[in-house]
Amino acid sequence: MRKKFSFVLLLIFLFGLSSPSSAGIFEKTEYKSRREKLMKSIPDGIALIIGSEGEKQNSNFIYFTGVEAPYSILIIDGINKESILFLTTVESREKLIEETGVARVMPVSLLARQLASYQTQTDIIYTPFNRSDSGYVPKGLLDPDNRLSREMNLISQINERIPSFRFKDISRAIGELR
Repeated sequence: MRKKFSFVLLLIFLFGLSSPSSAGIFEKTEYKSRREKLMKSIPDGIALIIGSEGEKQNSNFIYFTGVEAPYSILIIDGINKESILFLTTVESREKLIEETGVARVMPVSLLARQLASYQTQTDIIYTPFNRSDSGYVPKGLLDPDNRLSREMNLISQINERIPSFRFKDISRAIGELR
């Protein structure tokens, strides 16, 4: 029994060390390489990858950052060739930059300001649409279930504030990378 308890403690120690905002199991060069490959697909715009709204992180967000912090957003800038990570709390900015290789870490409250700064460079924002969203033209319309997906909700919010942006699905490019 004591041996089994020690083994369980060892597992908790080995796998429980990562905090909710820690980068995953890959080196930062791997995450950076993945983002750089996606940048090649979007030389005319930026991509928004939305993190989770709860416990289980969005798999695309994990794939590009390794970060598990909920309510996070990643901008992959195909024009300036950089990535910006937006988090609800930015306590360990330097650590996250070191772990993920992103250029900057900012509070999510500055997302709208950052998006507005892109207006002089592009009018295209790429984001992965859900399968049910394919062909969706963001006009604030509700889906058949009378609710917008997280991606479509974000698109609607951005359209209200910055109507000059056009949105394109990047699901295929991400799928080809994965």
